[in-house]
Amino acid sequence: MMLEVSSLLSLPAGLEIAEITETSDLVIVHVVTTSPIKAYPLCSEFATHVCSYYTRKVSDLQWAGQHVQLLFHVRKFRCDTATCPRKVFAEHLDSFVEAWARQTKRSHEAIEAIGLSTCGKGEHDWLTVWV
Repeated sequence: MMLEVSSLLSLPAGLEIAEITETSDLVIVHVVTTSPIKAYPLCSEFATHVCSYYTRKVSDLQWAGQHVQLLFHVRKFRCDTATCPRKVFAEHLDSFVEAWARQTKRSHEAIEAIGLSTCGKGEHDWLTVWV
């Protein structure tokens, strides 16, 4: 089942599903990164020292009428380079979710397409399926 769900999500390389929890109207997918190191965005050095984690909640497209919530377990790395202006950075999920976004790129694109095709009129009941 994990492989089927992974293909539904179109997860980019470096992300994998750790766990799936399902209720009557919600599917919660726990997603983790698989690469052991990340390049620090300011100095381009590779960081391996994980100093903490946080969970990021992101909405995705619905599956068969069920809301989908992705929980990304994001790592924060500490840079050991003495000249770096910022010592801690969090890994980015830019290929799948924009910075600070609360929905996946494909979910945002689907909602945008519906808005453009209906000229922004919220008269359609089927629009609630996407939100």
